[in-house]
Amino acid sequence: MAPSGLYLLVLCVMAMSACDDQTEVDSERRRGEVPTKAAPDRSASIPTVGCSTAITSRVDPRWRSRSVVRGPLGLYGHPLDLREASRWGPSAFWTKIPVLVAGQRPVTLRVAARDRDRVGLTYGPGPSSPASSRNGARGLAAAPRAVRFVSCRGQAVTAWPGGLALADRQPRVKFEVHVEGQGWRTLTIQDQADGPEGGSTATHS
Repeated sequence: MAPSGLYLLVLCVMAMSACDDQTEVDSERRRGEVPTKAAPDRSASIPTVGCSTAITSRVDPRWRSRSVVRGPLGLYGHPLDLREASRWGPSAFWTKIPVLVAGQRPVTLRVAARDRDRVGLTYGPGPSSPASSRNGARGLAAAPRAVRFVSCRGQAVTAWPGGLALADRQPRVKFEVHVEGQGWRTLTIQDQADGPEGGSTATHS
């Protein structure tokens, strides 16, 4: 047989083998015997704040009326006026805003995309705050833009200390809230002049 004919024969055998292998893989995948690539777990990169860092004192029974609320989560303080945020170093600001969660379902709070370059969340033992660092710019850069809150077992309402690291004192910040098993919903700290009776409000997406 001529060399060219032998070469073509080898190519045909290799192609048939590859087709047989793919057919076998497809058949095994249909039977569930070949693992498919899992979707990335995006929640793994979001820090979780649990009961160990929660406030141990009694929760204000009127917290809902004194908070910006979306579902079971509230940003405590009424009114919330970011224009009064304290200076944190020469180029950043910080404001104290405790977070409260009613019930037992984990809840994630994240800064909306449009504000992530200027707002960070300082909850839990990881992020720095004015109490632990004088470098506000570094604290803002390192602060997570999303935090998952896991309530204390058996408590009706769990509260956590903390606040927002800010690049400026702009009065309006948009957040997104996700209760485990539900979709994302919008929560907004508004300018005092925008909300009802001059207060901050929660808004629907």
